[in-house]
Amino acid sequence: MVLDYNHASNGWEPDPPYEFKLFYNAFLAWRQKNGWDNEMADHLADLFRGAGLVDVNSQVQDEVVERGEPEFAERAGLWAEVIENVGEQLATAGLCTERQVAEARASYTRWVKTELVRQTLIMRAVTGIVP
Repeated sequence: MVLDYNHASNGWEPDPPYEFKLFYNAFLAWRQKNGWDNEMADHLADLFRGAGLVDVNSQVQDEVVERGEPEFAERAGLWAEVIENVGEQLATAGLCTERQVAEARASYTRWVKTELVRQTLIMRAVTGIVP
């Protein structure tokens, strides 16, 4: 069993602030530059089949959080942590500046507190059996 994200399809309602969008695009570019598949969740079933597994099954496991839910601030705040944890690496790689990282974190944090209604992180759980 493998559980993974499709980072290219994650979504927020309403659209996030411009500064966060810049960071998120840099994040996707950084992942791609490192050879990481931003759509891995959608490719897992084919990878399983290609490896010879049978009875491959993919189940939607999207992580959805909406304003008003008990863990909204913590779960939606995940991206502020991602910005904090990988922002310097993105800046070092030349995909954004340190100032853009700081602006992304500040605007995202403010937006989560005031405007974000729904965050959907696309995730799939794929199982298969070795014959």
